[in-house]
Amino acid sequence: MPQRTPLWHGEWLFRLRSSGQILLRESTHPLTMVNYALGALLWSIALVPEAIATILVVSLNLCITAIQLGRAQATLARIQQTYQAPIAVWRDAHVQERVPAALVVGDILMLRPGDRIPSQVSVLESAGMLIDTAAQTGESEPMSVSRGMQIEPGCTVRAGAAWVQTTAPIPMQATRPVTEVRRQGVQSAQLIRILHGAACGAGIIALITIGWGSLQGATWAQYITALTVVCGLIPNALVVYAAVAHARTALPLIAHGVVVNTPSVVERMADVDVVCFDKTGTLTTNALTLQQCVPLAVAEQEFLDILGAYAAADGAGNQSSVTIARAIPRTPMAVRTSTAFDSRQKWSSISTATQTYVLGAPDVLAPSLAEEWQHVRTIDATLPDGRVLLLLAVPPNWASERAGAIPIGAVILREELRPGVHAALAYLQSRNVRVVVLSGDDARAVSRVATAVGITGGQRIHATALDAGPLTHSDVLRDVSVIGRMKPAHKADVIRAFQQQGQRVAFVGDGFNDLDALRSADVAIAFAAAHSVVRDSADIVILGDDMHALTIIQHSSDQVARTLQAIGELVLARVTLSAVVWLGTMALGLPTWSPIDSTLIALLGVALPSLVIVAIPHRMTSLGSHQRVIVRVAMSGICLVGGWWLWVVAYGWGDIHWLTGAVICFLWGHLLVALIRRTVVVR
Repeated sequence: MPQRTPLWHGEWLFRLRSSGQILLRESTHPLTMVNYALGALLWSIALVPEAIATILVVSLNLCITAIQLGRAQATLARIQQTYQAPIAVWRDAHVQERVPAALVVGDILMLRPGDRIPSQVSVLESAGMLIDTAAQTGESEPMSVSRGMQIEPGCTVRAGAAWVQTTAPIPMQATRPVTEVRRQGVQSAQLIRILHGAACGAGIIALITIGWGSLQGATWAQYITALTVVCGLIPNALVVYAAVAHARTALPLIAHGVVVNTPSVVERMADVDVVCFDKTGTLTTNALTLQQCVPLAVAEQEFLDILGAYAAADGAGNQSSVTIARAIPRTPMAVRTSTAFDSRQKWSSISTATQTYVLGAPDVLAPSLAEEWQHVRTIDATLPDGRVLLLLAVPPNWASERAGAIPIGAVILREELRPGVHAALAYLQSRNVRVVVLSGDDARAVSRVATAVGITGGQRIHATALDAGPLTHSDVLRDVSVIGRMKPAHKADVIRAFQQQGQRVAFVGDGFNDLDALRSADVAIAFAAAHSVVRDSADIVILGDDMHALTIIQHSSDQVARTLQAIGELVLARVTLSAVVWLGTMALGLPTWSPIDSTLIALLGVALPSLVIVAIPHRMTSLGSHQRVIVRVAMSGICLVGGWWLWVVAYGWGDIHWLTGAVICFLWGHLLVALIRRTVVVR
């Protein structure tokens, strides 16, 4: 038995490594390098206290943010590893569920549709397994798997099943989610604009300062000192503050049964205009129950025997087959060939020595019925609500001719609505978020479920209505709320069409056929029962069965959006006020700031208040648009400079540190106003 060494060697080591990587990355940022260069220049001209203050404050700011962000990232990584999608492993004479990090060389795994292969494996036995190798080879067509093949890690199982044995250690990337890079949130984009605007403003002020200094006959030392102060206007740690806010908002969600694979996604949820849901396993639970069996061409007992034997022989074992096999236990058929269920074709098949059987969706299979059974084409509309499957006995040439099939019987599977789905959808709709159901099931069945969960408006259409032309300029999606019989590519096309119309889209799904849609959406949400590759591709994983977690995610997204907005307003106030004070004191011939004053303002007036904002996001509120903040702070800065000028004229002296203290107090007052306003609004 091999020695099992866990991949996770300790959270402290990971935290230290993450903090070191963040510190190295941020310390080599161009703006940081400029500050260090100015500190060195100050040292070279014998302004040692100013040089030490500049370098020390920049380094302290970097260390604080690196430690905060490294700790948050390490905690998130531990949580993600703990709640990985498990894989079926043969141990101790039975099949167990184990996370990829717990696997070792020599383990025997059972791979099923939707599993992501965690390590290099050797195939022991295959039951029609097809794998997606796009991550390694770029090939879009699935590859058939046979006994003895070696498969590289990262491939995903598209159909069928197989027993495999791991032949290499589990790589690090196999234990971490594979997430896509998506669009920034609105507030993060605003912070980037503030950073760019501050950099441009600092450049203009630097040119004005150099021009003014040349008129006043400034020395080289005075130029360096002034430029150091002006460069201090650029909030180079602004992006790091946003990363810390994202991580700190994602951590508390685990207490509500939500794991965040991509911390910044929580903010993006606040900007979502449309939420698209899959039906099966999303609006409904993954648990199915056999409600009714309706024999057609054979007697009831014969139908049950054939149906049970078919389900028992289905090696791929999708949810429907597993439910039938449990409800009707029979000896498996002697399989000669089989076709695993595929969400695109909507059926599976098994061939014995004497007969071929097909099990699938009635509206897909009904056109191939023999002439005398054409009246069965609409059987799914006459049966009770639920998922309807049709079992056919087909001739040998059915795959090419699609004719002559005999309906042995129909099966009705009952789906339970997911807990909390009514409240979650009502909450989204109360926020003017559009709710759309995209499902591969028949449009009538999907429409019934949509009505049951409270989606009452909008059109209910079949996916064939999407083939009329390009969706981007189509009116089909304008008022649609339910689309049925969708192929996986259809779902992704609809999401991209919404995005091209300027809307931000979240998708909630759980099946392998939802993978393209999850990767296309701005926010991808999956449930814990989803396939491993689906969970790994999702930004957010809901561990429980309760859809109420969506409202918790939405509340958290509002909090982080308020946090980033408050940080942006604080930084904008600091840049505006400092610029006005600097230009005003320079124009009036008053004493100007030294690098020590600039670094004190950056540390005490911005860095510490930002940490307070991150710590209490639920108490923050906006003080208005950025234009209003700039105008209000600029007027305050003019008044502050005017009052300072009158003080200097009246008393003949003025210590510039008092002006520095006044600016720091103003910035803390700005924060307190936001807190007080939030309290008043809540009351």
